[in-house]
Amino acid sequence: MSEHEQKLSILKGCFDMECITVELYNEYSRRIFEGWFKNERFFNHVEIGNMSELEQRESMSELKRKLSILKRWVDMGYMNESLRDEYSRRILEAWSEEPCDERPFWKRILEKAISFGHIVLANLISLFGGRITTG
Repeated sequence: MSEHEQKLSILKGCFDMECITVELYNEYSRRIFEGWFKNERFFNHVEIGNMSELEQRESMSELKRKLSILKRWVDMGYMNESLRDEYSRRILEAWSEEPCDERPFWKRILEKAISFGHIVLANLISLFGGRITTG
């Protein structure tokens, strides 16, 4: 459980025991959500055309992770649907507005060559096994 989830859990417990009013609960839960939102680092993504398949999957899984945290907090009663929508919108906005990090042509070529080199090396090792000796 993250620090923010712990705080939300304690705050919800106080609210459930009627130790604080709904106004105080809403005010302080919003502060906790703001702290979480500020601490979350948003990914630096590149244009989809320049992203490798792995980078696309990582970007998508990071987006899903952030949105699923909000869903879990709604399910646990830490926030309501309208607050979830507000933060989901902000997450999607931050994700879509990140500046594109276009890699230069030669860097993309080098990355592809390195990737291809790993495949060739793995095939050579599997082909020759342990028969390669140094003289």
